[in-house]
Amino acid sequence: MMLVFKLKMVMGGEFLSFNLTMLNLWIGLCRGVRGLPRDLKELGYVDKWIELKFANQDLEAVCPDLMVASEEVNHALLLEFKSGANTEPDQLRRYSRVTQNDLVVRAQISREATHSHDVTIVGKSEHSKRLCIGISDGGYQFPLLLADEDGLVLGHNQFRVRQLNSLFSLRLQIDWSRVPSMFVPIDRDSELWEVAEVVMPKVLGYMTELRPLARVGEICQDICNTWGIMDEPARNELRSKVREVLRVAVRRHFKPYLRLVISRDSVEIRNNPLDLQPDKRTAAYRRLRTAQRDLIENLRTGHGANSNGQLTLPHLE
Repeated sequence: MMLVFKLKMVMGGEFLSFNLTMLNLWIGLCRGVRGLPRDLKELGYVDKWIELKFANQDLEAVCPDLMVASEEVNHALLLEFKSGANTEPDQLRRYSRVTQNDLVVRAQISREATHSHDVTIVGKSEHSKRLCIGISDGGYQFPLLLADEDGLVLGHNQFRVRQLNSLFSLRLQIDWSRVPSMFVPIDRDSELWEVAEVVMPKVLGYMTELRPLARVGEICQDICNTWGIMDEPARNELRSKVREVLRVAVRRHFKPYLRLVISRDSVEIRNNPLDLQPDKRTAAYRRLRTAQRDLIENLRTGHGANSNGQLTLPHLE
């Protein structure tokens, strides 16, 4: 049976991608989110980095999707999420050359939390055979965790700490509907309408607060509470997505209200209909909500796209 993640976005009710589901799940496990197993939190694991690019001992780049570590069990996990059936031989080879010193000096994880580490591949159960072959062909001892409709189970190799082997050998039960989305709600693969579902309610919130301006970086921090552990390339990708949505918004549905200012990398609230009455019960606020809904729907359906199927975006002022 193919795994379908029954995780809904907070605003729009759509499914998260496999990678975003896993990213939010593991951060939630480390932070003890209600409704998720607390085992990892009780073992002292802390989320350290999202997509940190650093060099191994051969000065070759590696970039795990997520790094978590525990000083209690003296262990770090370099997590690589695979939505498909294939591994990348060169990527696995570079991972195999990561040392404790690399983690301490280049990834800034404490020596206490890096006495041992595991590069861990997390994939879908229906791809287990191909993923196992990819790991075995290189002679690697990387643990493989498989996601199925009931949770995560160890499908190949062992961890370097017995606590994780005990935790995942039978299966870590996961209620996928309880996986949060607030840690990393969007990524480089998110559609513009998915980004708009997260960004525009925040912009409307700024308008109800009667703020005159919001910087793109500030919006990103407000919608993604793991901003502080993201490496700069990952941050830049999110900034780019947010800018794209704001460009469409100021060109069409929010043209009377907003203006983008490239010199400040900001959205300026130049004509706020809530200035006189910042109340969500007013007709003015309902009009803003309608503009938000229409923007998201137009982005979802591609309405207003050019002949190449892409939305025409205006220049920043």
